[in-house]
Amino acid sequence: MLANVYTKALRDRWLGWMLAIVGLTAIAYFGMFVYSDLDDFVEGMRDSLPEAMRNILGLTETTTPATFLLSAVFTSYGPFIVMGLAISMGSAAVAGEERDGTFDILQSNPVERTTTVLSKAGAILTLVTAGSLVSGGGMWIASRAVGADLTGVDLFAASLHLASAGVVYGMIALAVGAWTGNAALTSGGAAGFLILSFFGAGILPIIDSIAWLARIFPWFYMVDGTPINKGIVWPSLLVLGVIALAMVGIAVAGVNRRDLRVGIASSSLRDRLSSNRILTSVLERMEASGQTVRTIAAKAFNESRPMIITASVIVLYMGVLMGPMYNLIDDVLIDFGDSFPEGLLAIVGTKDLSSVSGWYSAEIFSIVGPAAALVLTISMAAKALGGEQDRGSMDVLLANPVSRSHVVLHNAAAIAGASVGFGLATFVGTWAGAALITSGGLELVNVAAVSVHIAGLAMFFGAFAMLVGAITGRTSIAVGAASGLGIASYVLNAFSAVSENYAWLGSLSPFGWYSGSDPLNNGFSGSGLVTLAVGSALLIGLAVFAFLRADIKN
Repeated sequence: MLANVYTKALRDRWLGWMLAIVGLTAIAYFGMFVYSDLDDFVEGMRDSLPEAMRNILGLTETTTPATFLLSAVFTSYGPFIVMGLAISMGSAAVAGEERDGTFDILQSNPVERTTTVLSKAGAILTLVTAGSLVSGGGMWIASRAVGADLTGVDLFAASLHLASAGVVYGMIALAVGAWTGNAALTSGGAAGFLILSFFGAGILPIIDSIAWLARIFPWFYMVDGTPINKGIVWPSLLVLGVIALAMVGIAVAGVNRRDLRVGIASSSLRDRLSSNRILTSVLERMEASGQTVRTIAAKAFNESRPMIITASVIVLYMGVLMGPMYNLIDDVLIDFGDSFPEGLLAIVGTKDLSSVSGWYSAEIFSIVGPAAALVLTISMAAKALGGEQDRGSMDVLLANPVSRSHVVLHNAAAIAGASVGFGLATFVGTWAGAALITSGGLELVNVAAVSVHIAGLAMFFGAFAMLVGAITGRTSIAVGAASGLGIASYVLNAFSAVSENYAWLGSLSPFGWYSGSDPLNNGFSGSGLVTLAVGSALLIGLAVFAFLRADIKN
C-alpha cells in the first residue's frame, strides 16, 4: 500500500513538474541569449557591489553574463517555481485530501496514517529532487546550445541545494496541513513564509548588527557559500536535511493526534447557511427568485478566505515593517545604493535604492508583493474550475439550475474581490510604513496608484489561470501554466531593463504593464491599467467560451 499512495502522489503531480523543468530550461536559454552582450554590465556589478551582495548574487572573478544569469535562476526564479510546487504538494498531501473528502477513503484501505504521511513525504522528496536536478541538466544543455562558457560553475551543487531547500518548504506545508487540516491556510501560510524567507535571506545579511537573523530562514542555507560557484556546502545541506526530517516528524505527530475530516470535506455555502434558522427563509426566497447563483462567488471567496487573509496580512505587515527598517539602515542604504550599477537597479524595479520610493519599489513592489498577489489569485482561479473537477463536484454543482457561464463569471468576481482586498492591504501597509519614516515619505496618490496596479496584475494572472482550468479541468496544470507565465513575464521585463536591444520586451510583459511606468513615483498609468483590465476581461471571456464547450469530469 505504501507504493500505491506514493505512486498515486507521483502520478498526480508529475505533469506540473515537467512544465516547471521546461520553463526553467527555456528561461535559461533565452536569458543567456539576451545576456550574451552584457559583459560590461556584469563586470561593473562585480567591481562595484559590496561583498555581501556579490555573495548573494554569486558574483566572482570568473562570472560571465551566462553564469550571472544561471546564478539569478538559482537564487530567485528557480526557487519560487520549485518551492511553490513543493508547497502545493505539501498542502495537498493531508489537508488537501481532507478538503476533497478522500482521506477517509484512503484510510479505509489497510494503511496507517503514519504510512500515508511518509508516502506523501517520499513523493515530495522524489519530485522536488528529480525536478531540480533535471532542471539543472536542462540549463546545462541550454548553455551548451548557446555556446556559453560555464567555467567555475557547478550546476549540480546549485541544483542539489535548490532541491534541499524545496524539500524543506514542502515538508513545512505538509506539517502545517497535518496539524490544521486546512488546505487554504496551509498553502497561504507556507507561501507567506517563503516570501518572508526571500526577503530575510536577501536583505538581512547586509545589515551587520542583525545579519545573524538571516539564518532562521531555510532560503539562507540554499545560497549560503554560493554553491553554484564553490560546490556543495555540506553544513548547509545538513541543516536543511535536519529541518526537513523534523517537519516530517511533526507532520506524523499532527495527523495521528486529531480527528480527521471525512466524507464531504467542505459543504457548500448554502448548506452552512441553511443550518441557521434565521437565514433559511432568506435562502428560500433567493431560490424562489432564481438568485442562488449569487452564492457561488461568496462560496469561492469564503473557501479561500484563509489564503486571502494570509496574503493580505503579509503584504500589510511587510509594508509597515519597511518604514522602521528604512530608518534603521538609512545611512547604509545611501552607500549601498550608490554602489549598485544602474542596470541592476532597473532589474529590481528602482532607480535609486537609497530613496524611500526606491526602497519600497525594490523590497515590496518588485518581487515580494507581486509574488504574494499571484500566489493568491492563481490558487483561487485554479481551484475555481479545475479544482471542482479534480474533486468530482463540478457535475453536482451544474446539476442545479446554474449555467456554466455564471459559474465562471461569479468565480471571476470572487477573484476580483480578492485582488481588490490585496490591493487595499498593500495601500494601507505601504502608507502606514512610509508615514513612520523620519526622513520623508511617499505621496498618497502614488501609493494608491501602485496598489491599484498590483491588484490589476493579480487579476490578470487569476484570469489566465481560470482560462487554463476551463480548458484542461486540472488544478495542477492551471497553477503550473499561470506560474510559468508569471515567471516568464517577470524575466522578460527584467531583460528589457538591462539590454537596449531587447527593451521592446517590456511592452509584451504583464509585469511591464504593471510597473513599466513606475507608478510609485509617477502615479497611475492609464495605458498599463487599461491593458491589464482589457486583458483580464478577454481571458475571462475566453474562459467562459472554453468552459461552455468542455467535457466535465465527474
